[in-house]
Amino acid sequence: MSLGILVNGQKVGTLVSYLSFLMPEIQLRKLLKLVYLIDEESVRQRAIPVTWLDYYAWAKGPVAPEVYAIKDGALGEFVSCRKGKDDKWHVTSKMSAPYLMDKEMEVFSEWERELIGKVLKKYGQMDADELTRGTHQEDTLWSQVVKENGIDFSNLKRSSYKIDLNRLNESDEEALARFEDAQDAVYMQSLINGA
Repeated sequence: MSLGILVNGQKVGTLVSYLSFLMPEIQLRKLLKLVYLIDEESVRQRAIPVTWLDYYAWAKGPVAPEVYAIKDGALGEFVSCRKGKDDKWHVTSKMSAPYLMDKEMEVFSEWERELIGKVLKKYGQMDADELTRGTHQEDTLWSQVVKENGIDFSNLKRSSYKIDLNRLNESDEEALARFEDAQDAVYMQSLINGA
């Protein structure tokens, strides 16, 4: 289980609930991409992610297994998931009232809420295939991991190769250190939480 769920389970659940509230019946694959893009943009801007989820290089792009497990009932207090007539998994928020969703979003800082809004403005209208093409571009972390590890997805849907978001900080020693310090703090919190 990733540090994101151990320490930030409420944040992760609220984020997927919020995204599926704004985009009813969102495809699970699109949801996975948006959560990843929020963390990636957060690392680009402030050196640390919002959720601390672990992402892996899978055939369709970066995937946080705990979010993918929504189709099997994970995060069930926040969202539900069903297979649609299109044979794709669709996620629905369990939050029904906008004022309640606004209250739940207070788990995020104002900066994080603004970041989520900016990412949604940029990517929210794209479908899952467009987002997948974006995460597969040659200069992306997903593509780097696939290339470096010689991953061949022709007979494989998943890999166990982790995508290290801290690679986005490689050219900035201060950002690298900020990420590592924050990661240590999150790890310590997971120990305190009894993980």
